[in-house]
Amino acid sequence: MSFPDPVQFTYDTDTITCPKIQDDGLMSLYRLQSGNVQYDVTISHQISKGRVRRMFRIDHTLIAPDPLTSANQKQTYGAYLVVDEPDSGIIDDENIVFLVNALTGFLTASSSAKLVKLLNTEH
Repeated sequence: MSFPDPVQFTYDTDTITCPKIQDDGLMSLYRLQSGNVQYDVTISHQISKGRVRRMFRIDHTLIAPDPLTSANQKQTYGAYLVVDEPDSGIIDDENIVFLVNALTGFLTASSSAKLVKLLNTEH
């Protein structure tokens, strides 16, 4: 079963809808381009050396003024989640869901205060 086409997510208070533009078997790319703003969603799976790495990534590209020159520059930033597991099937999906929920819940608890600590280079 695959992800829906298009994929939707919320950025701040906006619902972003990205249609699929590429499907290479183990990788799909979804994109919304509107004016000076672009969103890319990449979903991929890599299998090698007894491991499977599954990634869900969102990139945001926009045109913004450079604070040093005031010239408009293309800026991109992204966030992604990678699940790294043995390909033998010893670890079941339920345990992986528990671990991902623990990670995302920890970082987003208390109005994302812990995520802000990470972004401020705290450890």
